[in-house]
Amino acid sequence: MEDLEEDIEIRIEKPSRAERWKRSVAARLRRKTSKFARNAYMQKEEDEAMARLKAKKLIEKQKKKKQTVDIK
Repeated sequence: MEDLEEDIEIRIEKPSRAERWKRSVAARLRRKTSKFARNAYMQKEEDEAMARLKAKKLIEKQKKKKQTVDIK
């Protein structure tokens, strides 16, 4: 059992400059993509909120109009 543990050699190598550069570019691209998706989602949420607000105002306006017609 001890022989097996001694045979295992763990080497930690620093990635080459080119490899680090590729990883950096890939990470930047991932961040940019996720930011774009996040912004698109937020824009969608804002648009839906505005639509709900407009619909609510329209319903209130129609209720007021109906009340004034019923009174006359």
